[in-house]
Amino acid sequence: MIDPRNTSASDQTMQDRIDHVRKMHELVCNLNHEGAYEWWSADGVPDCPNDPDDFEWFAEDDECYEELIGLFLKILAKYGKYGFVTRKG
Repeated sequence: MIDPRNTSASDQTMQDRIDHVRKMHELVCNLNHEGAYEWWSADGVPDCPNDPDDFEWFAEDDECYEELIGLFLKILAKYGKYGFVTRKG
């Protein structure tokens, strides 16, 4: 699992950053609280992102990427206590 607190723009390839954005999106989508996704889609990655273009947009811009990591950490701090949705396959 990624640890966005230990990421640095200079230490990552563009593909690493795109993967981080995608994984953060997946984790927020699987949080067991609708408020987490509402906050994420309002202030972070848009609802139903057009993969990979929307993820690339956040990864390409250093400021947007850092802000997205900050938002992700705030969402986890607030909604992580509700756990994750488990999907049976």
